[in-house]
Amino acid sequence: MGFRHIELSGGTHFYPNWLQELQELQARFSLHYRCHNYFPPPITHFVLNLASKDPVVSEIAISHVTEALRVSKLLGADVFGFHAGFRFDPKVKQLGKKMDRSALQGVEESWTEFDKNFTQLNGLARNKNIKLYIENNVFSSANASSFGNNPFLMTHADEIEAYKQRNPFNLLLDVAHLKVSCQTLGLDFTEQCITLGQQSDYLHLSDNDGFADTNRELTSGSHLVEVLSRLKIREKTTTLEVYSGEKSLFASYDLVTELCK
Repeated sequence: MGFRHIELSGGTHFYPNWLQELQELQARFSLHYRCHNYFPPPITHFVLNLASKDPVVSEIAISHVTEALRVSKLLGADVFGFHAGFRFDPKVKQLGKKMDRSALQGVEESWTEFDKNFTQLNGLARNKNIKLYIENNVFSSANASSFGNNPFLMTHADEIEAYKQRNPFNLLLDVAHLKVSCQTLGLDFTEQCITLGQQSDYLHLSDNDGFADTNRELTSGSHLVEVLSRLKIREKTTTLEVYSGEKSLFASYDLVTELCK
């Protein structure tokens, strides 16, 4: 058995003819693609930060999402999701890891920059009949110890709902990100996940220990799976972000299939 619905994301490197190869595979195997965050692969890796006050950082991010919308249209994808912004400009090598302490932009000025850039890109997406989704960030205990304050936008329900009041958007809910953020912030994961899960029709699924986003498989009887069983995920698009091997991926797929019945 293979998968025909594939989300293309970060961690890939640019090379000539990558788009042609994807289109050939799509035609040969009847594949359905959607792009996410750092896809298409950039020539030079960068940090996608639509909340940055640095005009160079901001322009690179806008250009990337604009290109992602173009590629999505070519691949027949009508959805593109990307992470919410940061209150600082991380280094590429630190993504997904503990980050060095940096001076933080003000909360409101970060939201203002993000809102301006998102509004521009959302207009472009609508012109292409593509739905833009914003994914909740992850705030780990390691980064809490580095920064003290939360340097990431959209890590919990109050922030997400406040921005929805300001500028309605589609939420890509990464439940593993939320689990880590809730552990760090001392929030009730079950309550947060159900609240946000009811507002989203697009989920990223994996598990972890609450301290770091480790992309572990879903396991029967786990607290996370019990929470997911209350979200009517049959009515949602779900992407498995399980990195612990093929066996774990298929086991997680079988579990999600059961939850959809």
